[in-house]
Amino acid sequence: MLKRKTSIILIAVLILAMIVTSCTGAKESGTQTGDTGTKTTDKDAAPKTGTSDSEEPYELTIFCADNNIADYPLDLENRPKLKLIKEMLKDKFNIELSLETAVGSRFVEVLNTRMASAANLPDIIVHRYDDVTLNNVYNNGLILDLTDLIKEHAPNIAKTYFEEDPYYIIANGTADGKILRVIQIVKNIQHTVTTLNVRYDWCKAVGMELPETTDQFYNMLKAFQEQDVNGNGMKDEIFMPDYVAMNQSLSTSFGVMKMNGASDSWFADSTGKIYHTMLTDEAKNYIAYVAKLYGEGLIDPDFLNQTQDQISEKRYANRMAGGVGAWWNSVLQSTALNAYAINAEFVSIPPLYNDEGTRHILKRNYAGGNCWMLTKDCRHPEAAIKMLDWFYTTDGSNYAYYGEIAPGGEYYVRDVAEAEKFGLQISPHVLTATDRFRQEQATEPDLRYKLGINTNVFPHKRVGRNDDIAWEFYNTYTEVVCGLAANIEYNMKVLNMFVNDIGVQDIGFVTPNSEQIKVIEETTDLFAYMDEMIQKFMTGVEPLSNWDNFVKQCESMGINKVRDVMQQRYDDYLRVMESYGFKVIKG
Repeated sequence: MLKRKTSIILIAVLILAMIVTSCTGAKESGTQTGDTGTKTTDKDAAPKTGTSDSEEPYELTIFCADNNIADYPLDLENRPKLKLIKEMLKDKFNIELSLETAVGSRFVEVLNTRMASAANLPDIIVHRYDDVTLNNVYNNGLILDLTDLIKEHAPNIAKTYFEEDPYYIIANGTADGKILRVIQIVKNIQHTVTTLNVRYDWCKAVGMELPETTDQFYNMLKAFQEQDVNGNGMKDEIFMPDYVAMNQSLSTSFGVMKMNGASDSWFADSTGKIYHTMLTDEAKNYIAYVAKLYGEGLIDPDFLNQTQDQISEKRYANRMAGGVGAWWNSVLQSTALNAYAINAEFVSIPPLYNDEGTRHILKRNYAGGNCWMLTKDCRHPEAAIKMLDWFYTTDGSNYAYYGEIAPGGEYYVRDVAEAEKFGLQISPHVLTATDRFRQEQATEPDLRYKLGINTNVFPHKRVGRNDDIAWEFYNTYTEVVCGLAANIEYNMKVLNMFVNDIGVQDIGFVTPNSEQIKVIEETTDLFAYMDEMIQKFMTGVEPLSNWDNFVKQCESMGINKVRDVMQQRYDDYLRVMESYGFKVIKG
């Protein structure tokens, strides 16, 4: 048991570190050089046709970043699980697949060079352009419209885009609803909400339950300091948020529907009219509450500007009374502190009730992960889309993610018997690592790279259930280490609440056109000014008595012009959604 607990703690410490670094990009190791990347086979043969093994195969080339480590570069021959998939694609679709790569740190540079040449492009490119660049690439004739191909030849992708979540169309296509890329999907409720987490062990130490209102949250923070729960003789227990995540999670308790940074704090009222949420009375009340926490020393005085080292120093000095972030932050924080002999029990909690006794949590739109595009030079578009569609099946997805499928193989197996004893229904795509995998990984930490599993060569679709989350927390992080945060009943109760009761779906906007982009770019200084002023109000640098002047200044800097643009983009979003048979409830 001790050995297992130690292993879990080490894993969580690593994961906690990854929370900070994961947004900085993929690893930059690899073996490729040159302006055009490298490839494992020749692509220059004449196009071939065929529909069966007795005919000529469809030759296709995928171009992607190689983010593997240098010892195990991406290729389709020496990575055994990738080789297996290549052989399966030949058997299933008569596709002869080859791979071109560029080292991750230089991939964008190489891609831009190749796209600028507009000649001899690979059949499939794996990359996520921003929305504007994606549309520019399409308008320049470099990538294909996939809409009809998906409708006619990709039933699994079609079901995902047209039935399960049409926002994928909005986020991965043109303003009029053309689909330009196939996305990787790794999604559960944790990927779409932001929550508060608090020290439940400290709550119990001061005789309090988990807070449910903003007053209780304030009183909790006061009690932590007044009773010196960390025992160091100082009133230094503090709430440690970051600016945007705090806006996302705490502002809803004051009736703000959606608040991020200034450029992304737009919502629609019940009539479909777009407004900026930072300029509302509800936002003012939320900011006043934060200013109260700040003024009384209950919130990290450096929360607007500090390094990860500074955050870690406070965390491991046992000063962290709570934070904000993903639902999984609670188990990661607890496990990491336990590794430093600090018996901490963080628990993620539902949003706090507002003064009217209601609460909601914003469910952000999910746009997908990495993306697969067919270029203008794609020799066999139908074969390519059929291949990508297979990776949206459970088996195809699991081959890409694990290298194996249920009931299992050497490294992963389908093992849900224990979870079912708790009444949980684990998603069909979930497999469990075998003893062999754990043993080999103990001596070869880069086993995933060596095998060629969960790479960015092929997509996968993994839409998880709340049951998966509850079981992972219970089985991996354990109640012994994490307490209530790993309790199955608690996780199921709150996560189901998010999905079924208090979740409010975010609104959407189509990609801006050139005229709209011009307006947005002309008002860049406006959003910087808004964030600066909101932060000054929060920290008391600017008194809230100047709020009306702040609003007037935003109007003089063009907030209404931007609002008109956002209204146009929202109206177009509604039209696209309705054109695919989805009626969006305004506001």
